[in-house]
Amino acid sequence: MKKPSIESMYRLYLHKVGLKESEMHPAQKVETKRAFYAGCGQTLIAARDEIGAMEDEREAIRAFESMTEEVMEFWNNEN
Repeated sequence: MKKPSIESMYRLYLHKVGLKESEMHPAQKVETKRAFYAGCGQTLIAARDEIGAMEDEREAIRAFESMTEEVMEFWNNEN
């Protein structure tokens, strides 16, 4: 199995939303990638520091699922 990376997730995101870096304005390309990496970074920090610090495993799973549902709801409202 291929090791997951933020870059591969970024490429998948661009595909899912129908963007091609080759067709983006240079500023859009830079800001889109910065925003994606920032969002991933904050999510990883939350998983490590907040969810990871929860003593109750079930509570941690619920927190993770809640965040996942929040993202899904955001995208459903965007479309």
